[in-house]
Amino acid sequence: PRCPNQWRSHTDPLSSPLAPPLLLCLALRLLLLLLLLLLLLLLLLLLAMGNDLSRRRKRQLAHLDTSATQYLSEDEVKFVANKFLSILPHDDTPEENVWFTRPLLASFFADIAPYIRGSTLGDELFRTADLNGDGRLDFKEFLHMFEVVARGSTDDKMELAFRLFDRNQTGTVCEKDVQQMMEHASAFLSSVSSGMVSSQEFLVAKQAVADKLFCDSSQLSIEEFKRRAMRNKAVFAVYSVFEFFFRPSIAAMDAHFNRNSVFGRALPDVVQQEGAPVPKVVTQCMEFLRKHGLHEKGLFRIAVDVTVQVTLVSLVDSGPGYEITSVLSTLHEDDAVHAAACLLKYYLRSLPEPVLTFSLYSAFLAAVSLPLQQRIQRYLELIALLPRANRNLLHELLPFLSEVVDNGENLMDLKNVGTIIVPSLLHTKENDPEEVLRNLDHTVTVACDLIHNHKAVLSVDLNRDMSVFLPAGSDEAKEMQSQMREMKYEARISELEKLLSERDATIAALKRRVRDLEVSDGTTTSSPLVPRRSGFAQALPPTPPVGPRRASTA
Repeated sequence: PRCPNQWRSHTDPLSSPLAPPLLLCLALRLLLLLLLLLLLLLLLLLLAMGNDLSRRRKRQLAHLDTSATQYLSEDEVKFVANKFLSILPHDDTPEENVWFTRPLLASFFADIAPYIRGSTLGDELFRTADLNGDGRLDFKEFLHMFEVVARGSTDDKMELAFRLFDRNQTGTVCEKDVQQMMEHASAFLSSVSSGMVSSQEFLVAKQAVADKLFCDSSQLSIEEFKRRAMRNKAVFAVYSVFEFFFRPSIAAMDAHFNRNSVFGRALPDVVQQEGAPVPKVVTQCMEFLRKHGLHEKGLFRIAVDVTVQVTLVSLVDSGPGYEITSVLSTLHEDDAVHAAACLLKYYLRSLPEPVLTFSLYSAFLAAVSLPLQQRIQRYLELIALLPRANRNLLHELLPFLSEVVDNGENLMDLKNVGTIIVPSLLHTKENDPEEVLRNLDHTVTVACDLIHNHKAVLSVDLNRDMSVFLPAGSDEAKEMQSQMREMKYEARISELEKLLSERDATIAALKRRVRDLEVSDGTTTSSPLVPRRSGFAQALPPTPPVGPRRASTA
């Protein structure tokens, strides 16, 4: 039998050689359990704070007037209201006292553009937005400013520019106030453009317009300002300062609701939405230019006033029933031509993916090194790989650009048109400026070749496998093979639809022919199962009746 000391040594867990690891493991488990409890408490605290913030946000939102306005729907107004409340500090402000103060709005602007911190431009913007002049910017005033910048008419934007120039709030503007505001705006635009354009260059362009605006008067009322600004629209384009601050929110709202937008959307989505092979904005611009503007000098080169372009873009994005001629008809003929050309160019450049797609960028550049005939053949093979919407757009765009080149009055030769249109046709996804400049000659060559030889490159041959021009087994080659199969299916379906339509037309023609013969015969039948006797059958003698057959006696 064991002695008591031996028994105690074997039964005491602390004296076991495994005791230290067991204690350490137990301590780690307890520590882990405490950490989990702390994390759980922190999560509950965050949820409680979030619920409290959400409840307070709902109470604040309930006190705001979120009914629909002239340009924004009720849902869009609620979107703007949530944006307005998200900018405000999360404190215990009563629900009925929700507004911006001057320092708070200046801080909000300065977070987007640091130039505001050392300038009085923030105060000028606050004064312009503060409609009642009480030193506070409530939601109604914030919504009005947002609405004018996002969807406002030309008249609304002229009033916004007039309030910005009317620094003393006297109801009139003088040349000195306009020049001072233009200096602020020029310095601001220069700062946000990262020095690509100097403030002096901005200022020279704006001052020339200001001199024309006050050519025979020292002060202008709002009516006279509007009348003169219609001829010198650049003077009230300073509202682009407001647009810079609200552009992210406007883009987020448009992306959230996606209401009939055309610009910035994928080409297949727009085509599917409008139910046409080519977007209506493209066809309407080309029809207008064919009718009025192929002879205009500097076509696609001369810029149009930003307000006219914004108005046209808003019109196109307003719904499917738009007609750009409703705006172009109000402009001078020369301005209307350049406005249509700029709208077409802007739409093509706003596409998320260029017309010739990102995946074929390298293949198009590689084709430039081939001789001309082989190059054209390669273009044909690559265009066959494009989606149907892109091919349909090229079928309309390239012949139109060829017409522009062939018209000698506009002074736009093939290289000029190719240089202008190539950013819309071919670029990489990153769109690196250094790479764009490095490959500019090759991309312009591609654009010029496509325009000059559009009849040859737009004839698609589906019997060839274009994936052989890419590395075997690569993702690009597999994607091309899949596209080729899809295109063959689409072509076969088109052929079957054509045969069916021809069959229906033939059946309809036969029915009309039978109906005409029936009318000319003047005969009717009592049963549709009994055929009518044609005129030739009626001229034959009647068939004698056949008597009963006698039984054979054989």
